[in-house]
Amino acid sequence: MKKKHVAVFVGSILLLLCACYHGTPRKDRLAYIGSTLITQQDIEGFAGITRFYPNPPEEYFLATRPPVGALVETHAIYRKMRWNPATMKYRHSLEWKWRERYYLATMFTETFLQWNLGFTDNEIKRYFNSHRMEFANTVVRDSAGKQCTTRVVQPFNSDIKRMVAEKMFCVVHPPDSAFKKTVHTIDTNITNREWMRHIRDEGAREIFTKAYFKEKHGKPFPDSLKDIYGKGRIVSPEDMDVMISWVPAYRRAQIKNSPQGLKNFAEWLIRWKLFSEKAVKNGFASQPSVRNGLKWAWEYEIAQRYVNETLAPLAKKDIRIDTAMALYSYWDESETPGSIDSTAWKNHLSKLVRQEEGVKFDSLLYDIRRSEGVRFLQDNWRDDKVKDPVRVLRQADSLRDTGNTNDAEITYRLLVDNFFFTKEGKEALVELAKIKTEQQMYREAINNYRRFLVIDANLSKRYDHMFMIGFIYDEYLNKQEMAEVNYKWVLKNGPDCKLATDAEFMMQHLGEPMPSVDELQTEVKRQGKKVEAGETDSTGLKVEMISAKQKKK
Repeated sequence: MKKKHVAVFVGSILLLLCACYHGTPRKDRLAYIGSTLITQQDIEGFAGITRFYPNPPEEYFLATRPPVGALVETHAIYRKMRWNPATMKYRHSLEWKWRERYYLATMFTETFLQWNLGFTDNEIKRYFNSHRMEFANTVVRDSAGKQCTTRVVQPFNSDIKRMVAEKMFCVVHPPDSAFKKTVHTIDTNITNREWMRHIRDEGAREIFTKAYFKEKHGKPFPDSLKDIYGKGRIVSPEDMDVMISWVPAYRRAQIKNSPQGLKNFAEWLIRWKLFSEKAVKNGFASQPSVRNGLKWAWEYEIAQRYVNETLAPLAKKDIRIDTAMALYSYWDESETPGSIDSTAWKNHLSKLVRQEEGVKFDSLLYDIRRSEGVRFLQDNWRDDKVKDPVRVLRQADSLRDTGNTNDAEITYRLLVDNFFFTKEGKEALVELAKIKTEQQMYREAINNYRRFLVIDANLSKRYDHMFMIGFIYDEYLNKQEMAEVNYKWVLKNGPDCKLATDAEFMMQHLGEPMPSVDELQTEVKRQGKKVEAGETDSTGLKVEMISAKQKKK
């Protein structure tokens, strides 16, 4: 009997969820992440909340990733961590209590205070209905050959709402004498206009902090730190510790040792407390858009904490860079083969390590989103990580083989940007190097070849790519010293490879002109030979050209 009741209960919940989902217009349904339907409202809530995350880390900040991926990855991580004991513990922590206040207070400030200027929509509309003629436009009309002036009442829209709120605000909070002196005018309209500009830019926070404080505590906002901060005060030392943990470590001691710094932080905490309480009291926090924003604030907090505490350390673990290949990468930048500046070399290695840490981080996120499942419902709201890299590479190769070089380049770039942690992503990098060589974008071609060499352990391909880098330096960039160090590597590390003889010949004739492709094709036709399409890869046609060069000798 109990099992039957459970089944009925679960079935009812599922039906309720289906009803909610089907109640969402089809155009607003964007994706499923696991069993969660993502809607247009979710995009708006997520975008709004990530704009003012309180303490973005220096690296691996989800909000800086492409918008679609950031939302998908955030919810995928949250699904993974939502029932984790650490998540449940954080839900009841003092830190989340203050962060929740911060998020609600910030939304309240941006929309209710700086836009509505502290008045509810109903209050603004009631004032408008009672004072319609104050917001009417003067219109000159021609009636029966005579001009007449009439007043036309405007419909209540966002522009009128803004004007009404400003008029109401200037009655309740007129510009003080100190502000009037800065404007230097006796024209009330100009003074009020400048006053509203100040309020909308930054003044609203200060005015409403003082007003709400007096409303709650029955006295003016204190000027002294000791009146607001300390044991038993509005802001406790425990509260302050939470706040200071949000700032970079190097600034914390400066703040703690500065009375003014402590006072500023204490005032911010009081403001968040006052504003969040007011948002609940006047119904702002109950609005669907605000509830949705707070829901995404919670999910984003959990996701970013998981990134900071788990994924970031994993991304940095066991990163391997081939320092021998990295040395050649360093010389590509410095163009001083054979010499090393210790500081520049150290910085170059660090850059390569960070680059590969980023690739590993992408891989970790990709695994999580795959495990949770992502299904996009709209063509204009999706990312490329739902694609199969094997199929994408096959498509790119087909485009290249049929002469659609531009489309092939775009498709290879998609693999490099989204799937560089896969075998297909690395292969695409080499194909891009070939295309860039054909496009005479030689520096880019070298960079692509070199990046592959620095991170790939496939020795059988290294001789081809090192030779091609040397060839580009020699024949296209006229940098024989750079060409020589790459040719020498081929001879030293692959004396028996198929390109060793060509590398030796090229070294002996550095700087001498190579026969053109037209000359080569003429020679090939004269000898009755045929150059296959496959011979025009990274080394095929070039080797034929070298052979022609050798015959001229």
